[in-house]
Amino acid sequence: MKKRILSLLLCAALLFALCAGVSAAAAGSHSHSYTQTVTKASTAKSGKIVRTCTVCGKKKTTAIPAVKKIALSKTSYVYNGKAKTPSVTVTDKKGNVLKKGTDYTVKYAAGRTASGRHTVKVTLRGNYRDSKTLTFKILPKAPGKLAASAVTADSVTLQWTGAKTATGYVVYRYDKAKDSYEKQKSTKKTTLTVRGLSPETSYTFAVRAYTKTSKGNLYGAYSKLLTVKTTAVPAPTPNYKNVQKILTTGVYTAKLTFDDAPDASYKLSRRGEDYYMEMTMTEDGVSYDADLYYDSEAQMLYGKVLGIWIEMDDDEMKGMASELDVFRLADLRDPINVETGKTTWNGKTCTVETVTAQDGTVTTLYFVNGTLVRLGFSAADSDPVWCSVSGFSGKVGTLQKPKHPLKLDL
Repeated sequence: MKKRILSLLLCAALLFALCAGVSAAAAGSHSHSYTQTVTKASTAKSGKIVRTCTVCGKKKTTAIPAVKKIALSKTSYVYNGKAKTPSVTVTDKKGNVLKKGTDYTVKYAAGRTASGRHTVKVTLRGNYRDSKTLTFKILPKAPGKLAASAVTADSVTLQWTGAKTATGYVVYRYDKAKDSYEKQKSTKKTTLTVRGLSPETSYTFAVRAYTKTSKGNLYGAYSKLLTVKTTAVPAPTPNYKNVQKILTTGVYTAKLTFDDAPDASYKLSRRGEDYYMEMTMTEDGVSYDADLYYDSEAQMLYGKVLGIWIEMDDDEMKGMASELDVFRLADLRDPINVETGKTTWNGKTCTVETVTAQDGTVTTLYFVNGTLVRLGFSAADSDPVWCSVSGFSGKVGTLQKPKHPLKLDL
């Protein structure tokens, strides 16, 4: 009986050992027979890795969290002429930081030195798919050396040092009480005149540069503040631009017809204080011609008789010559008073300029569209001598002084 029981136990032990060996062999034969399927994660969805045993079909799943954030280390710079290369950080929704080169690549736009907007493209790879383009900006530098180059009672001209790669500039008036900047005007130059200001008033200005981009302007920092006080309103200065035009002509000629001598005409050519007069007149049916030349430096009058120039030092003749000299440049050049207005003469609207000289003489000039047409000259406390003016020209060349004049004692 004991032998039978021992036989049964031995058989059971052998069977158990055989089954255990088969199970172990089976387990060892498919431990490396997994296949893998990857569903890539993106910025919108998570992904996964599924491993399946080819022997028993058992599956193991590993989650790939979605990409939550792709960011630059810095998104704003100030221009300094150097290329900007902000670093990139990519994290998933679990807070894990992805590895550059394994999980993503970075491509920077070329240049990245000028003020403006610049791009960085991040492309996911490996267990991730998707891409994203990031943008950073380079702001123009603040303008320097803001100064006032001209100040009047109602305007200030500002100038400053430009900012490289900027498109233009904006000038502002600063209100200290409100701590605010009020835009005045934009310009692409480094100077601007601000008008419409009040006399004897202080104004504070600032300037900042901007760079134009497809998505709007980028503005840099404000310059240092500049306070300027406008001047007082200056005393009015005479405005006799038509007279001034005659003064700057230098050499000119004109035909004169005097009101009180309608039968006489005079052609006057003048350079500085010297003048040449060709006179034609008719009296009692008889015509008379006379040429006169007045040398202001020598204070001498010359007359032409039968083609011969004669020196005439008679005071009365000189007085007559001075009377005929209606273009009194010395009188017009430094007046003590100038009055302007409008009048009508010969059916035409004229601009009137009345010039009072230092010695009290008064010259009244009528202009039509800037051309002298009528002239009145009077010494102090005397009635004016009036004449019509025609053929005025500022291009008559050089006046020829009389050669070898004869001296005539009268």
